[in-house]
Amino acid sequence: MALHVGGLLDLGPAVRGALGQCDEHWNGKGPALGLKGEGIHLAARLFILCHDVEVFNRVGGSEAAIKVVRERAGKVYDPRMAERFCEVGGRLLNRLQSESAWEAVLAVEPEPVRLLSSDEFDDVARKVANFIDMRSPYTVGHSPGVAALAEGAARKLGLSGDDARSLRQAGLLHDLGRAGVPVSAWNKAEPLSDQEWERMRRHPSLTELVLARSNALGHLGTLAGLHHERLDGSGYRGIAAASLPVTARILAVADSYQTKLEPRPYRAALAPELAAKELLDQARVGKLDGDAVAAVLAAAGQRAEPVRRQLPAGLSEREVEVLCLAVRGLSNRQIAEALVVSPKTVGHHLENIYAKIGVSTRVGATLFALQHGLIENTTSV
Repeated sequence: MALHVGGLLDLGPAVRGALGQCDEHWNGKGPALGLKGEGIHLAARLFILCHDVEVFNRVGGSEAAIKVVRERAGKVYDPRMAERFCEVGGRLLNRLQSESAWEAVLAVEPEPVRLLSSDEFDDVARKVANFIDMRSPYTVGHSPGVAALAEGAARKLGLSGDDARSLRQAGLLHDLGRAGVPVSAWNKAEPLSDQEWERMRRHPSLTELVLARSNALGHLGTLAGLHHERLDGSGYRGIAAASLPVTARILAVADSYQTKLEPRPYRAALAPELAAKELLDQARVGKLDGDAVAAVLAAAGQRAEPVRRQLPAGLSEREVEVLCLAVRGLSNRQIAEALVVSPKTVGHHLENIYAKIGVSTRVGATLFALQHGLIENTTSV
């Protein structure tokens, strides 16, 4: 796979050659080509050692890493490299604790440093996206599909060119975090274990962390990390509507629609019409942004029936009723009597409302209702 990525990225033949040997062992007992000794590319020998050192240092500290290198010298690792590492490894690993590995790598980048144009970056991002998608047969082509839908929806909604470009690029990179989840979880037809599900839920956060390492890509990480969020706060990270910009809402819809069109180990691919219906249903119950749904479906070439009254922050019709009565000064009991529900139900609605609109007091709720024209429109709810 690494060799394939090297080809995708147009890396030189020497680099591709080394990438193809990164599973070899010094003694010739590696699982891949059976190369041995100095028949293994020098860069590959160094990578094999450094890869294991990073893992064992992270798990058990520098002493554990040095111990492993010493034990595997002449078997897995080049013995001269292993000997030299054991001499200086402690100092090197201590430096990793105090310095940014990312900055250290950039500092030794051969000059002249090559900067990518916008088009070149898109090309690299697309190739990286294809690599991530290829980790499972169920997701091949997923990220470019999301990118095209998100960019198309942005243009349908009249967003700026910068926003459309950010959505395209975030769409390509939104699933980088999948690399931190075992392939077995993505290909599993049975229900996930609690541990598998927790790791699955973390992949958008991992995407954000990866992209945050670069100042130039941090804004894409912030957006891409929100692709599984829902307006009612029921998404992977529990972020509600008040903290979700329109670009994040579009990306979430684009990802959801594209996913529905693809097969999964536990279901067949949905027909476009059924996928559209499911998106519209989620918009009606306040999970997805209605405007974003309509725009994504339009970008996909589908006609969408209007979603009944798009309410702000993912509020439901009933929650707007409760909010409007609350900001007029009615107590929970009075609201309950007006709506023929229990005071406990009203309290539950208010908790959800405050979470969705990002306030903690009735004063804040009143300002929100005024800002979004909810009080004037109470009679139409």
